[in-house]
Amino acid sequence: MWTNITIQRVTMSQNSNFQRNFLVMLVVGIILVSMVSQSAYAIGVSLIDNTKKRLTTSTTDSIDPNVAVSGSNVYIAYVDTDSTNSDTDIFFSRSTDDGVNFSTPFIIDESRSGGVASSLTENVVSSSSNEDAVQITASGNNVYVVWEENDPGNTDTDIYIAVSTNKGAADSWTITSLSSSLGNVASTDPKLSVTGSNVYIAWVENSVDIYFEASTDSGANFLSGGAKHLDGAD
Repeated sequence: MWTNITIQRVTMSQNSNFQRNFLVMLVVGIILVSMVSQSAYAIGVSLIDNTKKRLTTSTTDSIDPNVAVSGSNVYIAYVDTDSTNSDTDIFFSRSTDDGVNFSTPFIIDESRSGGVASSLTENVVSSSSNEDAVQITASGNNVYVVWEENDPGNTDTDIYIAVSTNKGAADSWTITSLSSSLGNVASTDPKLSVTGSNVYIAWVENSVDIYFEASTDSGANFLSGGAKHLDGAD
């Protein structure tokens, strides 16, 4: 009988310790969850209230923003319109500190003349072509931007890609026409994807055909045979 009583008392003591430990762990867990929630809320409020940025300062319409991120670098490409000249351009801005500060936007598509991005800022337009349908992505230090471009004097539309090998620095861009070899056709709606040094672009031709281009050296060179016709015979 005494043996049973002793065992019973030990069991009751173990249960009591278990309950006490459980309650302590529960309280600690609640405190930790509360601290994490408060920290997350504070970070969210800080991001919304304190670091909201206006990137564009032009008097023209800035539309169609696209964002890419690589490490602490944030890249934004967008279309800026000029109602006076009936012209649009592709603008670019970057941040190298997780979006805390951004560079003054500059025009990417003006760089084809010398292979180096222009230092032109907003409200300055030097060509009469129209650029649209911008897409951007990044991989490592490389930044890639594609768009469609139409000269108001012509009926054709071409696909261009701009590649920066130095985190979007203004002097690091080169531009390649991907569809000009296809002749007087409407090349529109480009899509872009990058993995490592492989770059892939697809677009629509004359509203009915799909064409594809690729590079295995980060956009330095593209398919030797030109763009591929995916949904029909070449």
